[in-house]
Amino acid sequence: MSVFLLFVPFLHPDSTLPPLEKAAGWLNIGGINKLPDFAFHTRSERLGLAPGTVKTIVTDILGAKPWAKLPSVLDAQIGNLYIAEPERPLLRIPLYQYDDISIGRSATQLVKIYRELRRISKAHTRVEVQNGQVALYDVSSKNGTYVKVNGRFQKVAPGYVLAENERALLGSKTSKKAVQIWYKLHTQAAVNTADTRTVFGTLDTQDR
Repeated sequence: MSVFLLFVPFLHPDSTLPPLEKAAGWLNIGGINKLPDFAFHTRSERLGLAPGTVKTIVTDILGAKPWAKLPSVLDAQIGNLYIAEPERPLLRIPLYQYDDISIGRSATQLVKIYRELRRISKAHTRVEVQNGQVALYDVSSKNGTYVKVNGRFQKVAPGYVLAENERALLGSKTSKKAVQIWYKLHTQAAVNTADTRTVFGTLDTQDR
């Protein structure tokens, strides 16, 4: 990221900050893991800068020029990640080309697994998109993360590259007891027509 502009009206020299006890309206503390989504997907509906003003800020004040490689580095949706918890609705999460998705029972995880599934650790698995490939990392979980190798489920090696539609089992080698994860890639046409701003959603059926 080369430039990031954050407009904060309350910090104008002629303004004063609201009382701290009313901070919910102007203060939001988040981890650095929230920055990519905030930077790429957040747009203010109240700012409403005229196109000429935007151009002046970008070209005259910041001295920025068009970057030919920009389309290749933008965080674009490449498909969907699916998480199937036993006896619970299937989760479908948009998968982006620079994603790093944490899965576990803790509220600090991007994907929070149902707390009663004790086979799943508080921090269990990470799904990381690297150079167009989806890699799995077990985060020292108690009951492991497994993929099928030569017909048998084995613990994943760090950075195991998961194939499209290949199932990984979290917490058990038995699919009925484990949380299952897999992904499907989009065609570009599907991405252009999909609602890519939905973070979590459910499917009525497990599309297998």
